[in-house]
Amino acid sequence: MKITSQQKGKRAEFLVFGELISRRADLYLPVIDIGIDAIIRKEDGTCLQIQVKSTEASEQAGWFNVWDLELYEGKGLSIVCVDMSKEPADIWILPSEVFMEYATVSKSKEGWNKYTLGIDSKDTKHGNELRRNLLQKYRDAWELLTV
Repeated sequence: MKITSQQKGKRAEFLVFGELISRRADLYLPVIDIGIDAIIRKEDGTCLQIQVKSTEASEQAGWFNVWDLELYEGKGLSIVCVDMSKEPADIWILPSEVFMEYATVSKSKEGWNKYTLGIDSKDTKHGNELRRNLLQKYRDAWELLTV
């Protein structure tokens, strides 16, 4: 039986949740997933919301899409991008404001904003450098979620 995109997404979520638990994160999972995949209570009592995005197929590797990200601006959202086409998975932990800054934006016919981030593509807004290089400090940056 072929694995579905929903199953692939859950696999990435559980990979992230397992890593967070091993780092002693205080992790909460919503009963109903409406865009926020987990909430983390940090040591100082503040809370972060995380949304896990994943790719697995080689032709989609390193490309992550998030809809209507501006709704979360300033609300403590982090986007955890998991490229499962690599072994081990390539994981990027980006505050939503950083994701928005480096993503390209397009509008759907319904008027929603779609933010697309290609880790291995060049960023024309930031000197035409590879985003992988520009965002290197966010690769495996688990401390952004746990400290």
